[in-house]
Amino acid sequence: MKAQARTSGILRFFGSFTIFMIYAFTAWSAGTRDINSEWPWRIETGDGKIVIYQPQVESYADDKLEAMAAISVTTREIKEPVFGAMWFACKVAADKEERTFTLLNIDVTTIRFPDLEEDRIKDLREFVEPEIEKWQPVGSLDRLLASIESSQQQAADEDAFNNIPPEIIYATGPSILVSIDGDPILRDIENTNYQYVVNTPFFIVKDRQRSVCYLKGDDWWYAAQEPEGSWSNIQNPPAEVIKIAEQYTEKSGKNESVPSGVTETDNQVIPMIIVRKKPAELIQSNGEANFAPIQGTSLLYMTNTDNFILLYIPTQEYYTLISGRWFQTKSLTGGAPWYFIEPGDLPADFASIPADSDMGGLRTSIPGTPESKDALLENEVPQTATIDRKKATVKVDYDGRPEFEAIPGTTIQYAVNCDKSVLYIDKRYYCVDNAVWFISNDPFGPWEVCVAVPESVEDIPPESPVYNVKYVYIYDYTPDIVYVGYTPGYCYSYAYHGCIVYGTGWYYQPWYRVHFYPRYHCYGYNAYWHPYWGWVYSFGVSFGNPYAWFGWGWYNPYHSWWGPAGYQHGYYHGYHEGWEAGYYHGYHHGYWAGSNAGYGHEEKEVLYQPRDSHYASNNVYKNRSDGVRQTGGYNYDPQNMRQLSKARTPDLQDKSSKRSGSANNVYTDKNGNVYRAKRETWQYRENDKWNKTSERVPSPAPKKTESKPQPQPRVQPQPQPQPQPQPQPRQGTEVKSGAKKTDYNTLNRAYQERTEGNKRSQQYQEYKRNASSVSKSANEKAVTKGTRR
Repeated sequence: MKAQARTSGILRFFGSFTIFMIYAFTAWSAGTRDINSEWPWRIETGDGKIVIYQPQVESYADDKLEAMAAISVTTREIKEPVFGAMWFACKVAADKEERTFTLLNIDVTTIRFPDLEEDRIKDLREFVEPEIEKWQPVGSLDRLLASIESSQQQAADEDAFNNIPPEIIYATGPSILVSIDGDPILRDIENTNYQYVVNTPFFIVKDRQRSVCYLKGDDWWYAAQEPEGSWSNIQNPPAEVIKIAEQYTEKSGKNESVPSGVTETDNQVIPMIIVRKKPAELIQSNGEANFAPIQGTSLLYMTNTDNFILLYIPTQEYYTLISGRWFQTKSLTGGAPWYFIEPGDLPADFASIPADSDMGGLRTSIPGTPESKDALLENEVPQTATIDRKKATVKVDYDGRPEFEAIPGTTIQYAVNCDKSVLYIDKRYYCVDNAVWFISNDPFGPWEVCVAVPESVEDIPPESPVYNVKYVYIYDYTPDIVYVGYTPGYCYSYAYHGCIVYGTGWYYQPWYRVHFYPRYHCYGYNAYWHPYWGWVYSFGVSFGNPYAWFGWGWYNPYHSWWGPAGYQHGYYHGYHEGWEAGYYHGYHHGYWAGSNAGYGHEEKEVLYQPRDSHYASNNVYKNRSDGVRQTGGYNYDPQNMRQLSKARTPDLQDKSSKRSGSANNVYTDKNGNVYRAKRETWQYRENDKWNKTSERVPSPAPKKTESKPQPQPRVQPQPQPQPQPQPQPRQGTEVKSGAKKTDYNTLNRAYQERTEGNKRSQQYQEYKRNASSVSKSANEKAVTKGTRR
């Protein structure tokens, strides 16, 4: 598959006309705006008024969108609204962190008014086109995702992923997995008698004279004879070790709470340390496992854990979800082996897990569910940016002279002793740095911004540590700027048989000679999917501040163990505490509530962090120190990491467009005919009036209860009967008496997608309000306690 085709990914083809999103809210004002009033929009001038209804997408590939929309126009001469349709193409500037899109460079290709003569249409076109082409609306990612139907849901490389299970460790007490990448490598700390372990992100130092190692994890200290040895908690580490730790780790306050089911001892829960030198994952319960039934299924879920652990009653097999992959075992204890399970081979009961249950978050990893489809679509939406060709730079460091190795199955070589992804292709050198391609005739530079990705990049297999660069794209360029973007594959999120997974599953050997260059790790840090932040790491969430377990001063956290996006906080209290602290509706509530209750979400509420902070933006372009003119449709200053004004053309007047206040219930078909959903039936516009049809609009789905479910008894239940399928809304036929000839199935789908988009946007606003409330409360507590979170 060539680069251009791959860029389109899932979004290139659509099974029907679908709805887009041109309503103006930003991530910071979304919580206060009435979402139902955001459509339609109107543009007013001294010559007349244009009302634009929510567009319907025809295609979306790369950063290009083509759509159609119903419109109505009044002028000085035309007092009553004339309804019609327009088709347009534009660029899409995406900001996945703020979950918005901006439409840029709108080009109106066709305008139709079925009730008007051609000469009158010409006059209206001359009024409408210039005004709309100055328009730069902002839209919601969530409504975009609700609008897209895809005919393709699997990545071409998925069968080359490595799904061999890592070592999965089950512990029945508070524990932390400390990962060391191979045998410990020790390096001297200048002007001290101590050494630190290079090939781990954890804070581990060794006293060379006493042959004692020290590990700091948040507020706890441990000692052992060797880094991979048996660690014991200590109360009074040497003063010099404390001083080193203060210099190289993140400060934090005391733990806020104890995980569910754990008994407090002097308000401290001291986790046991488990060390591994190979890929491994830790799952744990707080004491012996307790289970409760999942309503409507033959599944039990473990209640006294922050992990996802299920028991399938008919076979008495355990399932757990790790990095988006399902693994199965006959027993959690006794060393029973774990096996990878293809998503399509899960028992049918998994798809019946209620969306509003504690285990609702698992539905993202169950193929065919709305949540898994959302995640697949999210995974193909690019984050975009405009790069200044004169200001964007890159500095490439090698450990000695550049050393290149061939990538099997390709004509490409990559640098193994480099801190960035550097490729050698057709006698030229290419470097990908924070999702921008650079090119040079020499491995040391000088480097300039690249304007075309070599086609051979598409041949890089998942076994290669530079596999992720094939998800960084170049869309267009001028003498001054380059339009670029990347999909989540650059940050190791991939489609796999109807779901998304984290990482390729392959282990990539780090580099060490004088310098240590780590590769990202698929396992070891409990990666899980959050619907708004993507893949985050829930490592250590129950035991203090995850940052405070790491020695940040010893390497660049943005480009090491966790790749381009850096370490992203996970939920602090896990799904169970998240449920108790959250709200009880919305199909993503388990994720949302857990994240809202978590450490680190408060930091994400701070829009920009100082550059010396350990915060890393989900938008990789905001991690760049130069060259980013715009990202996500906003001007951006990378020097101080500040988002500036909305990127607008000089002749666009902010006051020219606003929400109209009218109902957002008008649609169009391919032929430019205009319809509206009025009460329970469709109406069509003809002869300057709305005409009734016998065609009914789809009925809305039953509203879910918002009451909190009662706790289930912790017993081994009998299998529950499966829910019966609900009748589907009646779909229309193509032709109905008293109506224009059209495909009402297409209109019905558009109506349902617009309704679904409203719901998801409302849920996101609820999420933002809830998160802001949690953030405010946490900040007030931090100020009161005099601690820095």
